Amino acid sequence: MAGCGRCCLAGLGCLAVFLAVLLYPMSQWPADVNVKTRFSAVIMDQILPKPETNLCTLVAYWHGTNTAAASRMVMDAIGSLVDISYVDTEDLTVGGVPVRLYRPKGVDRSEVLPLLIYMHGGGFVTGTLAVYDAYCAKFSSEGNMAVVSVDYRLGPEHVFPAAFNDSLAVAKAILSDGEVAAYLAINPAQVSVGGDSAGGCLAVSVALYLGRTDLPALRSQVAIYPSVVSIFAARQDVADYEAPGGLSLGSMSLYRGMYLGGLNGSQTLIPQLKPGSPELLPEEIWRNVSLRLEGESDVELILPPAEQYPYAETVLSDALGPMLARDLSKLPPTIVVLAGLDPLYEDGRLCERRLHKAGVEVRVVDYPHQIHGFASAVPSNLTVLGQQVVYGNREALDGVRQAVKFVKEHL
Repeated sequence: MAGCGRCCLAGLGCLAVFLAVLLYPMSQWPADVNVKTRFSAVIMDQILPKPETNLCTLVAYWHGTNTAAASRMVMDAIGSLVDISYVDTEDLTVGGVPVRLYRPKGVDRSEVLPLLIYMHGGGFVTGTLAVYDAYCAKFSSEGNMAVVSVDYRLGPEHVFPAAFNDSLAVAKAILSDGEVAAYLAINPAQVSVGGDSAGGCLAVSVALYLGRTDLPALRSQVAIYPSVVSIFAARQDVADYEAPGGLSLGSMSLYRGMYLGGLNGSQTLIPQLKPGSPELLPEEIWRNVSLRLEGESDVELILPPAEQYPYAETVLSDALGPMLARDLSKLPPTIVVLAGLDPLYEDGRLCERRLHKAGVEVRVVDYPHQIHGFASAVPSNLTVLGQQVVYGNREALDGVRQAVKFVKEHL
């Protein structure tokens, strides 16, 4: 009976996701599309998947928007179900950028806490504050810390380096503006950064930049399957790590195109381009990239002609490929959380090797049977039709606790 109960709860959790996507927000759905039609469309999407027709495409069609924006609607719908009443939240602006502040419930608003600045994942294109509520709330609660989640601008509406600029602006304001730190009730000498996937790239890039300034040093960083080279790196084994339901080479290509400005967001057929596509850089530059990634800091990355390779300067930037930087020694102690069935797995291992070589403390936590994206699915209470359902991934919770432990050790 207990097993049956668990199955029922799991089924109800899946139903919750379906209902969230289909019914939220009701006011925005066309009146002539009824619930049954919407639900049937989702089932068809699961049973008869087509590369040109998926749930986000359907939402885009019904809402009259692009697939990137539709994906964010889906994520907000799912996020709206999660109960995070065990923390206090506040939406505000820091450094001109929207953020969400999380503080543990019951802690006086004036009590000064350590802070994690978090950049969510989503390929620089999707991902929202709401869908990362569960992760940020759990981190705040488990660590008795404040968390600021950055609502950075996304592609294709805002291309590179918008996401990096926003993330950096938030971090600089927190570290340099005493009024901001006082309002947040955080200690600017106990600030860490973190992020997953694309957000992991942003976290490492921001930490790299801040290490070159006179601002207070970051205490640590949390890099969860960080995309530190794979958005453009020439590597043939990426597809070996793909898993059903996880990140794919095709989706990486789509994200890359939208963030770099090559796709307009209405794209529904994913271009099957390798991350190291020749239209981005000539072959001789790729060879130098490979050497730099191996730690050969003296290798020059000379920019090819801009008229032939318009994205070259972007893809060689520290803000997109922080592991290409000559000097990583100013990065803070780092915990790298990896999923074994993830095209970004080797990015994380590369990050480990390069940080070790640079003399930076690094700890790796590897979950060999997990797929990309698992870490944000921390067990949470979902409210479905007035009922509470626990839904999530136990190893995701362990990942939070490992990261919290590391950050607390370095305060």
